[in-house]
Amino acid sequence: MITLNGEKILDDVVKAYRDACAKHGQRKQLGEDVIWAPGSILPTPGRSQAACRAVARRAVQVVRAVRLRALRRRARAHVGTPGAPARVPNLTDGIAQKAWFCGRPRT
Repeated sequence: MITLNGEKILDDVVKAYRDACAKHGQRKQLGEDVIWAPGSILPTPGRSQAACRAVARRAVQVVRAVRLRALRRRARAHVGTPGAPARVPNLTDGIAQKAWFCGRPRT
């Protein structure tokens, strides 16, 4: 299961999974036996896209706080990953990377 990752990371992970399965004698189609769980906030009647984004923004803040606490516990002197962005990604980044969908589906 792949959660809350944008399309580039999802593509890399799905291909790596397929290749690892093949390496161990299990042929899989691209995406077979994979679950992708993007963040989704669907509006209830009367809820605007802006309201959906506000709910998603709060969810992102909670996830970020939990992850940061875990990082601090593991190594207080080292926070971050080499090659990671110089800033913390925000909800707008997640929407652009298709890790979050906020609003009504287009028909």
